[in-house]
Amino acid sequence: MKLHFITLTLLMFAFQALSAGVIRESKTTVKFKDFGEYTTHETVWLQSLKKHKESENDFKAQGMMGKMMSKFVFGDRKKGEIIDLEGMKVYDIFHDKKQYRVRPIEKLTFEESEEHYSPDTEAEYEEDEYKEEESSIKITRQVFKVVPTGKSKTINNFPCKEYQIFWVMEWENTETGEKGKDSLFTDVWATASNQNIEDSIKEEQEFQKTFMEKVGFPVGMETDAILGLNWFKLFRAMNQESNNMSDFKGSKFVQELNKIEGLPILIEGQYFATRPKPKQEMQEEKPGLDITNPGGMFGGFLKKKLKEKTMKKTAAKGPDFSYRTELIKLEKAPLGDRSFQVPAGYSLIE
Repeated sequence: MKLHFITLTLLMFAFQALSAGVIRESKTTVKFKDFGEYTTHETVWLQSLKKHKESENDFKAQGMMGKMMSKFVFGDRKKGEIIDLEGMKVYDIFHDKKQYRVRPIEKLTFEESEEHYSPDTEAEYEEDEYKEEESSIKITRQVFKVVPTGKSKTINNFPCKEYQIFWVMEWENTETGEKGKDSLFTDVWATASNQNIEDSIKEEQEFQKTFMEKVGFPVGMETDAILGLNWFKLFRAMNQESNNMSDFKGSKFVQELNKIEGLPILIEGQYFATRPKPKQEMQEEKPGLDITNPGGMFGGFLKKKLKEKTMKKTAAKGPDFSYRTELIKLEKAPLGDRSFQVPAGYSLIE
């Protein structure tokens, strides 16, 4: 009897290990100045050849443009997606309307080439994405630094250490002589890897690899999302000037990023863009009195006040773009078939 109980227990543990999946929960907030704030809360269930993602989205519009775009871009507030690689189908779920749609997974072809990208060519493919034929922008100064602060705290049950990332780039337009500066300041709280994290990430990567192979995309395109490194691409994607990276090799970035030990749990960043003002605007801001003469009666006083006003205006300006992404949960857990089914009572969209 005792032997039977032990055998049954071992079989139960073995079954749970074989049927165990991954649960990942995260929340991301992106804010554009004078446009609005977009927040998405995602939960993903993944097991073997199936993946179910539920997302709840919210957009708080600011300004006329934000209010106009919110009606056309951000769609359903609550939606789901089930990817079945075994059945080669995707189920799009629209919770607001209690409807769902089924579409086949088909291998895509590229007009430029039908060549299948391998992991060896991934870096080259990604570099080509940002290349420009000719650029009049010259990077005059660039600093990228990762600094461990020594601070630690627990976030969502993950023991974390803090790292601060400073990315400052100054540039000049060789045709017009205009100058500008882009700055990205990021706080990263990362947790040391453990068996649960390693097993979860491995299963996510295996699913992503299989999915990419089936649809014909370059393998590894979404690895950054799994490892929490999407924020790193934001700076390059947001402005044209940062695309010219010829004098600042990616290896320097990698060398600094390697200082971050473990998996990012909380990432908060702010992006500032300083651009030259149009001549008309600069003329309008000229004071009525000549303060260029230090010996003038009010020269020194006005210079001081103008400088204080400029500093206050810059501080009040705030970031042009900010983001916050948080990993709430990442764990291995047994998942049943119900985790990958459309809710009962939902109607099929033909």
